[in-house]
Amino acid sequence: MLCTISGLIVSTLIRMLSLFMQVTSIFCCFETLCDDKSELNALRLHVNSQRESLSNLWYNSYLQYYLP
Repeated sequence: MLCTISGLIVSTLIRMLSLFMQVTSIFCCFETLCDDKSELNALRLHVNSQRESLSNLWYNSYLQYYLP
């Protein structure tokens, strides 16, 4: 039981770190990539989808841990 919980926590942290690195790499290149408004809108959509994925990951982890 403890191994399952710790494995879930570790895998969740790894996924969150991966998503965080994707979002921050986008912001690091923000000024060089976004000369056009359409590129800026595409970037905003991508960042919002990454945030949504991260919140879904937290919610799913919560459900797996607290629901039998």
